[in-house]
Amino acid sequence: MQGDYTITLEDFLLRRFPIINEPKYLPFFKLVNGKYKPTSAAFKTKPNEDGLSVNIKELTPSLKNFVEDTDSFQVAEFSASIPLSNGFVCRHDPNPPQDPNNYAHALIEGDTGKLAKKISKNCSVIHEL
Repeated sequence: MQGDYTITLEDFLLRRFPIINEPKYLPFFKLVNGKYKPTSAAFKTKPNEDGLSVNIKELTPSLKNFVEDTDSFQVAEFSASIPLSNGFVCRHDPNPPQDPNNYAHALIEGDTGKLAKKISKNCSVIHEL
């Protein structure tokens, strides 16, 4: 479903990434100076996905709702200008079936593999959740 919010170059997007010390999650983060930092793997779409799931920061009322388990997940913030200026469509996709109470949900449409490294180098981690 298309939402009524238009994502612009001035917006910021949020992406949850796992910090679980298990083999299948290790590619998604690294420790830098004792702090978790997402790798490019955290920003790549999987083959069965039609886009990268993110939240629009402006529409996210509370990071505590976005990430309930802070022992297992953290949040990266990045400018919507990164995908938009690289030709990607960022679309408000409120209340998807997998997250029906999340009005702030959005998608960066398509295969984000070529964009993932750029996002990971230009994101910041929100440490206060």
